[in-house]
Amino acid sequence: MNPRDLEKLYFGEFRVEEESSSGDQLMVISSTLSSKAELDALAANLAERRKIKHDHLVDLKRVERDEKRSWCSTNYMMKAFYEYFPNNLKKEFLLRRKKRASFSSLEILRLAFDGVDVLSFLQENDIKHGEVNPNIIFLFRDRFDDINRLKICERFTGHNDKQMNYIHAISSNMDLYLEPQIFEALSKNARKVPVTSPYK
Repeated sequence: MNPRDLEKLYFGEFRVEEESSSGDQLMVISSTLSSKAELDALAANLAERRKIKHDHLVDLKRVERDEKRSWCSTNYMMKAFYEYFPNNLKKEFLLRRKKRASFSSLEILRLAFDGVDVLSFLQENDIKHGEVNPNIIFLFRDRFDDINRLKICERFTGHNDKQMNYIHAISSNMDLYLEPQIFEALSKNARKVPVTSPYK
């Protein structure tokens, strides 16, 4: 596993915890692994991920690992503690659609600048994200202005294997997003299966 590929750092469901020292809310993502080798590989990837800092990238605050032995097996657990933001772009779209409200041109411009800024940073540092979609684009307002800013994070599923992530996404109720180029290629090659896209 290449520790610079954020797409490899997928986790399962998360919960929100309050940090006792600061009172900040953190997003806690747990992963149960089947071997010490998997635990060590994930720990190495997360150690690299902690070094990646940017104003518009969700910060990985700390990592905890645990091994629990029972009479018949050993369970390996990894917990990652990220900054928490309760709002994401998907929720904001749905809320505004319900209220029949739109984004102002200044809001769109700010989100576009923030998005280009963080994606340029990832590209310049040869860091592959894997899947940028509205579910992992978190929105927040800083203390200086009343306009949404964004931070992106990894997508959370239960698997470190990219193929397993796609199988999980297709077999669940998760929203699926395709890059326009991939959608076009699939549309041209699809003979029996109709393909739809949120981009059309």
